[in-house]
Amino acid sequence: MNKRFALVALLIPMLLSTQALAARGLDVRDLVNFDRVSEPTLSPDGKTVVYGLRQVDFAANKAKTGFWKQALNTNQAPVRITAEAFNVNSPNFSTDGQSIYFLSNKSGSMQLWKQALAGGDAFQVSNYALDIGSYKLSPDGKSVAFNLEVFNDCKDVVCTKKRLDDVEASKATGVLYEKLFIRHWDAWADGRNNQLFIASFSADGKLNGEPKKITNGIDGDVPSKPFGDASEYAFSPDSKTVVFNVRIAGKTEAWSTNFDLYSVSVDGMGVAKNLTADNQAWDTGPVFSHDGKTLYYRA
Repeated sequence: MNKRFALVALLIPMLLSTQALAARGLDVRDLVNFDRVSEPTLSPDGKTVVYGLRQVDFAANKAKTGFWKQALNTNQAPVRITAEAFNVNSPNFSTDGQSIYFLSNKSGSMQLWKQALAGGDAFQVSNYALDIGSYKLSPDGKSVAFNLEVFNDCKDVVCTKKRLDDVEASKATGVLYEKLFIRHWDAWADGRNNQLFIASFSADGKLNGEPKKITNGIDGDVPSKPFGDASEYAFSPDSKTVVFNVRIAGKTEAWSTNFDLYSVSVDGMGVAKNLTADNQAWDTGPVFSHDGKTLYYRA
């Protein structure tokens, strides 16, 4: 009899809480606190999916995204693979399927990291003076293409960082704009463009030395601002060529939607070739066929 009374005593608060929630309905605080799943990425063998899970600490007014793995065609529960200290995005499997690469600002800036699926500590792959905006691994696993926001007249990454630091330290705040855009969505133009770079992996798994810019002579953003990502560029299956889409800026960028696809060698030599000059509209999302003989894209 006492056990029944104890059970009733436990159930009453739960029922009252449920009734209270039903009475007030779903509100914005509930929406904010929902876990959010994103970026499902399939392993090369098709047996595992990695996805991002964003979780909220409402009291601290913070949220973090971690990566979880789920073995497909099994009843195994999902397993977290990135440490709770990390806030991560943009997962991609290594060619052997044993690790994932991702972007995180754990080191103070947005850099490329690597994490073994089996567990252990994540490994920082890049350490550049600027944030990496997006990236794509080469099919042969030997290199990675990524975008940095740089001043086009700078010869290296350090030059852009120094110029930004000089502006930050200056007491003058005036800015002279000679063309549009002045502001694109929520970001003021400061003379920098997204540009594509290539770097090779060294024996220790890190990226070798100074990255090589492959969008030389391109007056525009690769990928596009403000919402462009790694879907706007692609490696050929032999890893020797990158195709990207870009809207050439000039004086007409603010009222143009003419994006073209360009092809360039990963060695950074030569001039990028316009593949879709005849279409005066938006060409984007390049994807190679498996044999590399055909390029698919949206227009």
